[in-house]
Amino acid sequence: VAADDPDDVEFRVLTESAPFAIDDEGVISTNTELDYESQKNYILNISLSDGSTADYATVFVRVLDINDNSPVFGTASTTVAIAEYMPVGTSVTSVSATDKDEGFNGLVVYTLKGGEGKMDIDGSGLILLQKVLDREEQGFYNLTVIATLNLTIIVDDVNDNVPVFSSSRYEVKVPEDQEVGSALLTLSATDRDAGVNALVTYRITVQRPQTSSPMFFINSSTGQLSLSQQLDYEAINEFEVQVEASDGGQPSQSTETLVLVHVEDVNDNPPEFSQAAYDVFVFENHQKGSPVYTFSVADKDKVGEQSPRDCSGLCEGSDWKHSCAGWVFPEIPLGQVLHWGPRRHRGPCQAGSGRRRPVQHPCGSCGFSGATQHSCCFGMEYAFQNIFFLSRNMKYLLKNISNQTKSK
Repeated sequence: VAADDPDDVEFRVLTESAPFAIDDEGVISTNTELDYESQKNYILNISLSDGSTADYATVFVRVLDINDNSPVFGTASTTVAIAEYMPVGTSVTSVSATDKDEGFNGLVVYTLKGGEGKMDIDGSGLILLQKVLDREEQGFYNLTVIATLNLTIIVDDVNDNVPVFSSSRYEVKVPEDQEVGSALLTLSATDRDAGVNALVTYRITVQRPQTSSPMFFINSSTGQLSLSQQLDYEAINEFEVQVEASDGGQPSQSTETLVLVHVEDVNDNPPEFSQAAYDVFVFENHQKGSPVYTFSVADKDKVGEQSPRDCSGLCEGSDWKHSCAGWVFPEIPLGQVLHWGPRRHRGPCQAGSGRRRPVQHPCGSCGFSGATQHSCCFGMEYAFQNIFFLSRNMKYLLKNISNQTKSK
């Protein structure tokens, strides 16, 4: 400020709290830092005095803006979620930053760091997809928007994966006497999705062959396959069980696998004679030890047919013996038999399968002990006519049997 006075003068700033000062030369300066964003204009009242007279002036001060402020986001960091497989160009989110500076100094330019080229940001702060996202490939992205906004993108899962079994086919061998309720095997399926979309449940869809009641059941949560009915090798020796694994997504995804159950035979059936009783005619002079008749014995069990067979003859101390080939033969000459007793003899014959010998039973009785057994009642009558035995398989032909076939 200039003064037209030859005398010494004094300058003063009359405006209170003004951040300015004036020296004796009339130079106005700031006595504190100015802030354009706080106050853009000041009005200063200046006085000039030589001690006897005074004059006054008004000074208008305008503060100029400089780029001394950084852009500021509403939040320092944020997290948003987006579903995978959304199309390119989909809006992920938008950000906004403000700058207290004005004009060019307050212009915010957004730049995105991170995202592996799959996202970009435009001038308005809108973040857009540049590539399709796959949660299984990458589940989250950390982005930085220049203007110091940290942004985390979490990719939401959609149910785009099916459960996968650990094996395309399962096989298990089960003995037919396996206890009902026992576990046979555990199936396992996994799903690459997350949350409820990865929650796998199991169920049996088909059992082949079908039965009146299901033979198996499966735990829907663990995949453990168990036996629900008693198996019988002689009825069905193999099952195919179709098992489905489905996830909890909407709509649900599912897959199936096949379980082959091989039923193993155990020796649980007795051998069976072709008849319950036999009547055979034989000459009284039939030689001791020579076969009289051949029995036919069958066993429903596979293991019973293949295992060594135990055979026993008539009751202890009798005149007849029974061999493992099924032959019945006299132990003493039949002439002595006729002298000692009746001309008709009866007694049990037994067969057993397994390693333990069958137990003797009286005529007409049947019993099981250790290995399975079956007994029949054998009747023997002596004849005095021509009987021709065709072979040792004991097919026989009776000819010219007269009324004398019965002993007196």
